[in-house]
Amino acid sequence: MTASQSLIISSPGGAANPVAVFQSETQAVMARALPARQISFMYVLSGMLLLSVLLMAVVSLDRVVEGSGKIVPLDGSLFVQPLDRSIIREIKVREGQVVRKGQVLATMDPTFAKANLDQYELRGVANRAMVERLQAEVDGRPYAPSRQDADSELQMSIYNQRQAELRQSLTEFDARISALRTSEARASTNASNYDQQLAIATRIKDMRSELEAKGFGSKLNTMIATSDRTSVQRQMQESQHEAAQIRSEIAALRAQREAYVSKWRNDAGLQLATARRQLNDDKGEATKARRFSDYITLVAPEDGVVLDIGEASIGSIVDPGQSQKPLFTITPIRGRLEAEIAVQSKDIGFIERGQKVTVKLDAYDFLRHGTAQGVITSISEGSFTQDADGRATAPYFKVLVRIDKPSLTNVPADFRLIPGMTLTGDILIGKRTILSYFLSGAQRASSEAMREPQ
Repeated sequence: MTASQSLIISSPGGAANPVAVFQSETQAVMARALPARQISFMYVLSGMLLLSVLLMAVVSLDRVVEGSGKIVPLDGSLFVQPLDRSIIREIKVREGQVVRKGQVLATMDPTFAKANLDQYELRGVANRAMVERLQAEVDGRPYAPSRQDADSELQMSIYNQRQAELRQSLTEFDARISALRTSEARASTNASNYDQQLAIATRIKDMRSELEAKGFGSKLNTMIATSDRTSVQRQMQESQHEAAQIRSEIAALRAQREAYVSKWRNDAGLQLATARRQLNDDKGEATKARRFSDYITLVAPEDGVVLDIGEASIGSIVDPGQSQKPLFTITPIRGRLEAEIAVQSKDIGFIERGQKVTVKLDAYDFLRHGTAQGVITSISEGSFTQDADGRATAPYFKVLVRIDKPSLTNVPADFRLIPGMTLTGDILIGKRTILSYFLSGAQRASSEAMREPQ
């Protein structure tokens, strides 16, 4: 070290240190005292760093799950469509239009409904006349129709014809029974006569036997008298048997007559039951057809907004049994509304009923107009993989939120929540510190990094 490059290092007391002459310049710099300002800055910086770490470990942030959705009616939408297949004659509303209760939405062609109503009413009139006629036949009284019309006249003609057939059949039975009674009376008379002849023949035979025994008569006369008695007895027995057989035939014929009458009335009773059932069916169908005819003009059941109109045009046929979409979908104006939010499957783990939700309407910037507050009321039990239009999407859960305070500012005076409004919902699921946020990222990086197979 040259004299010009040497440093004289002073001691803290100000006196020169002769040993320092022989030390290096680096040692001289290290031995030099720092300025007080630099020392203070280092302390302040260290304190700030320590305070930042402390604040990161203490200060907590909200844990929020975000989902998109829309406003939906709590009580559901109103669906209006014809009850039966109809032809659209006129559509008087459009989507988004506000309608009042009883306002006409569309009119239908009455052809189908009127044709069905006329058919069932005509069948009902015909069946009513048939029921009255059959009831009279079952009761065994004359048929007196309650109305004078073509169907009653037809049933009167049928009644007269059936009564004539019944009388003819009963007359034939009575004639056969009368003939048998005559034969039975004749056979009984013959049997009575033969009985008297048998008594006479018996006396003659006894007298011939007595004369023969006394020697005044021949054996031949006795045998002739015995033969005559036997012949009369046989004829009497045949007459008695014939009378008994005829009485049996009369009893059988009477039973057949009663069976015929009973069957005739039973058949009428069965026909009456069928006709009465058909009459009741026709009355029900006529009531239904009349109800269908009342729906020729479709009206709004409540005050509301036409949310959607099905795929239909004037002159097209609407068949409720084939269409999957109603003709009109109306959202009630005075109905309660709620938010339906779609939450991704990966975010559903910590969501539960009762959690608070901040609702941001897409139609109003939340920075200028504020937000609405709500509470979760329902969470779907299963996930969905299709959106409202049927397109495939990532699995999501439906979360329903009751909107308690839609306190928006700087909005129109007639502001109200409208079903279908899109929104974003921030669901508060808990809190965590800033330090835990950074540490979780570091832990994820350390546990998932450098694991590539190659």
